[in-house]
Amino acid sequence: LALAAPLTLIAAKTDAENTLRLGMREDAAPFSALVEGIDPAKASFDEAYSGFSVSLCSQVVRTLRERDATLEVEHVGVTAQTRFPSEDHEAETWDLLCDSTSMTVARMDWCAFSFPFFVTGITYVASDPAATTQSFSGQPAALVGETTADKGLAQDWERRYGDAPAFEPFEDYEAAVKALAAGEVAAVFGDQVLLQEALSAAEVDLKVSSDMLSIELYGFCVAPGRHDVLAAVNTTLARIYRNGEVYRILGRDFDGRGASGLLRNLYRLHAVAEE
Repeated sequence: LALAAPLTLIAAKTDAENTLRLGMREDAAPFSALVEGIDPAKASFDEAYSGFSVSLCSQVVRTLRERDATLEVEHVGVTAQTRFPSEDHEAETWDLLCDSTSMTVARMDWCAFSFPFFVTGITYVASDPAATTQSFSGQPAALVGETTADKGLAQDWERRYGDAPAFEPFEDYEAAVKALAAGEVAAVFGDQVLLQEALSAAEVDLKVSSDMLSIELYGFCVAPGRHDVLAAVNTTLARIYRNGEVYRILGRDFDGRGASGLLRNLYRLHAVAEE
């Protein structure tokens, strides 16, 4: 549908479709995080949050407003735990997650995924620089709850590596890195980029391992049924991949970091022609 439906299909909206509700990740820098000192209830989404996903969502909103200048945009803060429903709680209501959402089959219950916009993977940071993946068996290790590390790594560990670590769920990367620095866990497992950002923010003198346990694609999660939003997201991503604007945004939001060869190929593959 995203390939076949041009932006001109975004027309004749219902009242619900005339409002776009964004789910803004509060704790996933450098993709999306709250800006310190700003009250999100009193600011627009792109003032209250910053990061690569936020910048791309701003481009999507611009695309939608080119078609309908009266579009209303609302936003709500989400975390790894509250973006999707679970046995413990209802999820926040949103039309589009401005998030670092790994594309998985299980999440297709809640997501109509866009073209991918980033490629990353699960790795770890350990208190012992000489530690290897196999050395964590039986040791306490941190995971951020309700992430792909939490959902998939523990289940897959025994098949791949033998006895699993004693995984402990944490609310966010900040708390997990604090536990590592305090010697409460032997390692923190999670997304490579988010781990790097958490270590930098905490000023912890440790390095993320180069041992990648998975390769994952990030895509924007659009609420099923919002075909207009999905078409706008894909139209926007394809355009900025074609004209190279994505590299300027990437460099700004990642402090000058360039795109890896894998990421450049990802953008080339999804630079879909307009006609």
